[in-house]
Formats: sequence, structure tokens, C-alpha cells
Amino acid sequence: MEIVTQSSLNTEAGKIKSYNDNILKDINQLSSISDQLLGVWSGDDGKSFVKKINDSVIPSLNKLYDCIDSYSNYLSKVNSVFNSVDDNYNNEIDV
Repeated sequence: MEIVTQSSLNTEAGKIKSYNDNILKDINQLSSISDQLLGVWSGDDGKSFVKKINDSVIPSLNKLYDCIDSYSNYLSKVNSVFNSVDDNYNNEIDV
């Protein structure tokens, strides 16, 4: 018996990881821009806006990053597990 997985599973996991790395760069850039706003936008409105971004938006985006990263790792592990099962049991199961 041969367990067949999508041959592009690792490739797709790598693409997702690369895409997610770009998301992390964008999150860090947003954080940096947010911090720079206080130098330009003074007053309570500016402080309130930056606080909301730093306390709510950035942590939420980081959770999204973590979730996508976990999914990419999961895809890689699924492929590894299927290949391992196939290698270990290919000769023992006759279907």
C-alpha cells in the first residue's frame, strides 16, 4: 500500500511560511510607524490612536502571524508523517 500525499505539500508550506514572514515584516513596520507618529501627531488624539495600535492591533496581528506559522508547520509535519508511515508500512500492508 502506498500513501499518496499531494506532492506539493512541502512547497506550499514553504510558500505560506514565506508569505507569513512578509506579514511579520509588515507588522514590525506598522509598529515602527506607529511609534514615529507621536513625533508628528501630538496631543491626546495621537496618543490614544498609537496606544490603540500598540495595545490592540499589533498583538492581534501577531496572533494571526502565529496562527499562520502553526498552519505552515502543520502542513510540513503532515507530509513528514505520511511519508514516514508509507516508508515503514509499505511492505507490510498488502491491499
